[in-house]
Amino acid sequence: MSELEARNRATAIRWFETVWNQGRQDSIRELWAEGGVAHVGGLPPVTRKELIEFHRLMLSAIPDLSVAVLDALASREIVILHWEMTGTHAGVLFGIPPTDRPVSETGMTKFVIRHGRITEGWDTWNLGAMLDRLARPSIDEVKRAHGLTNRQAEVADLIAGGLSAKGISRRLGISHNTARRDCQAVLRRLGLHSRRDVARAIGRIRVSVSDPVSTLVSKTAVR
Repeated sequence: MSELEARNRATAIRWFETVWNQGRQDSIRELWAEGGVAHVGGLPPVTRKELIEFHRLMLSAIPDLSVAVLDALASREIVILHWEMTGTHAGVLFGIPPTDRPVSETGMTKFVIRHGRITEGWDTWNLGAMLDRLARPSIDEVKRAHGLTNRQAEVADLIAGGLSAKGISRRLGISHNTARRDCQAVLRRLGLHSRRDVARAIGRIRVSVSDPVSTLVSKTAVR
């Protein structure tokens, strides 16, 4: 590894340590070039200012967020890192109220580093799937909260996910008539008249991560 590659690798690792593990916004301004562009979790490109807002949003929702760098490879101006993020969902995140559920995600980051500062970065990880897990109560939680059987809790979850009785029958490997009866039983147990109300009744939230970070951090992104 050349001296340049070693310096760039150290800068990339320092980014995760100071920005995420220590929660320092001043490190974003120090290590990220003013005109640098970030590509976060599949969202449209964002500026350094928007990245700072995204950082604030994430740490307000996951205050114990920690990122462990599992590996880091450098080639001249490019550094690629494999990392694991852990924490606890203790604050509002993209409209999802605190759940106290654990967060555990792995991902890859590619940085372009010039003159000691990051000029562009790409994060590859499934932000949408993470939010879906946080916004979606587990089968056991649905059972305990509403006094449902295991089958009824599964059906309630699938209804909340937008599946019809036919879709539920295919997913669970049961007859269409059985799925219809199960759907009706869930509605009776929850005291509802429409399947459209099941998601709200069991506390499942549908979230959107298709907007730019600048929009997501300025308004509730729940549809």
